[in-house]
Amino acid sequence: MISRDAGSAMKRRRRKHESTAYHGAGHAVAAFVLALKIGKRGVSIVRDRENDLVGLAHVPVQVRERPDCAVSGRTRLHLEKQAIMCFAGDAAERKFDGRRRFGGHRDYQHAAELLAPLATSWEQHDARIEVARLGARDIVEATWSSIQAVAEELLRKKTLNAADVKTIVLRCERELDSS
Repeated sequence: MISRDAGSAMKRRRRKHESTAYHGAGHAVAAFVLALKIGKRGVSIVRDRENDLVGLAHVPVQVRERPDCAVSGRTRLHLEKQAIMCFAGDAAERKFDGRRRFGGHRDYQHAAELLAPLATSWEQHDARIEVARLGARDIVEATWSSIQAVAEELLRKKTLNAADVKTIVLRCERELDSS
């Protein structure tokens, strides 16, 4: 028989795994929708003790120029898409859970660093961060069924590659189109 404390600890661990899965799924689906490349390590809910990460969505930043020197329109768009993808994990976790429990701080820092070269003032930088955050929320709302499906598969398999994410998202889109 499981004690009440052990049972509640198991529920908390399960809830943390689920939140991590939704967080990672938010990143992965946003990356797919924004046509960003999901890296070789894919998306995972396996704890990475070496880098102190609970989960991982590997979407490398690929720009052809140094954004601190000059920013072309193409680079600006890519950095904005990356920032939106950074916020999508937290937005998905909030939609799933109703609040943010885990993760998100590093994502916010990363998005802020990506957007810094695009701003000419702190006010503009803050505004760009808010636009990216709202863009992530909109993507999460629009793709919620795909995020749910990716999160469920993450809970089952622990790690998904780019092809897995693509298959799941396209299947969800076909199901939405046929209904």
